[in-house]
Amino acid sequence: MNEYSAQFMVANRPSADELIDRAISLRPMLREQQAENAQRGTYSVELHQAFSEAGFYRITAPQMFGGHEHDLETFFRVMVEVATGDPSVGWCLALCSSHAWFVASHWPEAAQREFFSQGDFIAPHRAAPGGKLTPVEGGYRLSGTWNYSSGVPHSTYFIGNAILKGVDSAPPTTFCVAVPRKDFTILEDWGGDRTLGMLSSGSNTVTIDDVFLPADFAVPTSAYFMRASEMHDGTPGTKLHGNPMFLGRIAAPYNMAITSAVVGALKAMIDEFKALITSGRPLPFGQVSANEMYERALGTALVRADSCEEMLFGSARRYGQLCDRWAATGAPITEEDNLRMWGVCQEAGRIAGETIDMLYHAAMSSSTTVRGSRVARYLGDWLMYRAHPGNNLEMISAPTGRAHLGRKIDFMGL
Repeated sequence: MNEYSAQFMVANRPSADELIDRAISLRPMLREQQAENAQRGTYSVELHQAFSEAGFYRITAPQMFGGHEHDLETFFRVMVEVATGDPSVGWCLALCSSHAWFVASHWPEAAQREFFSQGDFIAPHRAAPGGKLTPVEGGYRLSGTWNYSSGVPHSTYFIGNAILKGVDSAPPTTFCVAVPRKDFTILEDWGGDRTLGMLSSGSNTVTIDDVFLPADFAVPTSAYFMRASEMHDGTPGTKLHGNPMFLGRIAAPYNMAITSAVVGALKAMIDEFKALITSGRPLPFGQVSANEMYERALGTALVRADSCEEMLFGSARRYGQLCDRWAATGAPITEEDNLRMWGVCQEAGRIAGETIDMLYHAAMSSSTTVRGSRVARYLGDWLMYRAHPGNNLEMISAPTGRAHLGRKIDFMGL
């Protein structure tokens, strides 16, 4: 069992600043490996080891099991810095390292002890139900296929949603399952030229063929899509770890993860734009030092990048404040709270993406259109993010308005 004494954990827990500095220090390696990681579809074993040694897989994992138990703001600050080195690697890492917080919130203690016994808990979560559960003695048999399982190549577990057929006339129930690495297959269907962007995000398809799953490795999705009225007793995580962060309200934090990748992409694009316009090469409107157009584009991008970070980190900080409020007063994180934090992240992603496009246009250089150039790669990453349903403001705007008016909503389990 990978448990440590409280003295050991406090002495060896890196600070938020140390974690962020470690992420920044990896930027040269991340950029040097961009092309090869894009071809393979995920980051290298070398980077995986660096992430593990830096403690990135344990940022939100509970201290009880050797984690650092930092807040979500710290986690996303680190993820943005990784994504600034390579946005698609940032997407991969954020979507496989963020779920230690998720399972520590909602799975029973016995399951958590098993999950964290290997050290780093690394897992994607595919929310669309792709599998079928069949009850058997002691648990379930599970089969299914889940595409777009971002972050799976280096994972120790797979998390996905599956359907348990109702008995007699009862409706089916959706469960979230955690499956050990030995029990699932990863298809080689990501990377290379298969997609427009996010080539290193490890968004492979996962298949599972009739494996046994212990009963406590599956929790009903209603456990984490709990309504505000169901929150007064907390979660397995708040009771086990004594930290209100483990209320585990997922909608907004899940979208913070993908937002962190596109905010990092903007910062990476700014670096490339600055290098291009200060390189001394002839540009359509002459040297940048004498041309206000380039300076204006750069200045606009810098201010927007700062704004996007403030929106993302502010939302993560707001989540922590709401958890602390619940612990102090019992006031729940409402559906409106969750939706509005989600919407702020969407706005940060929109601004970041539109600014990436602005810089691409402002560069006006034939070198930026070459396949494999960093500028072209970051533009493709933004377009992949844009296609993700989680950033569709139109999808959540009406439910947000209904929640604000006190009217019933029926959306994403909220």
